[in-house]
Amino acid sequence: MFSESGRNHTPDYYANLNLSSDERLLFQVMANPNLKTAVFNAGSVLMHKDELVAIAHVVVSGTVEIIHPEGNYIVGPGAVIGLSEGLLGIKASCAVKAETAVNTRMIPIDAAVRGISKANTGLKGICRTTIARILHIREFPAALK
Repeated sequence: MFSESGRNHTPDYYANLNLSSDERLLFQVMANPNLKTAVFNAGSVLMHKDELVAIAHVVVSGTVEIIHPEGNYIVGPGAVIGLSEGLLGIKASCAVKAETAVNTRMIPIDAAVRGISKANTGLKGICRTTIARILHIREFPAALK
């Protein structure tokens, strides 16, 4: 995000605005200098079903279609794609295609695993609970225990 003067805002700037927790998290991800931007044209595939996930994506703008055996879903800004599968080191359970032009911030899975392995027990528990709910699993790698 840019201010009227054209300067980048830091994550701390967004923490001080009157935003919902979801909005604050999305803006902080957008402002994170460690995450690179990816741009996809409509119709581009962000993730193929049954591939190992090396890069997760946080949708910043545009919409994507999640093509899942249980049904298809359209999601937009704030959606996180591939992080659960990537952290577990399992193949993607769905395909994801850009419905419109899409900008994402990329999360390298190897960096995410390193970060989670150093996280406190509470944060690891939140990750396990979230992943279990999304993927319907109960076994976790050492980094999440």
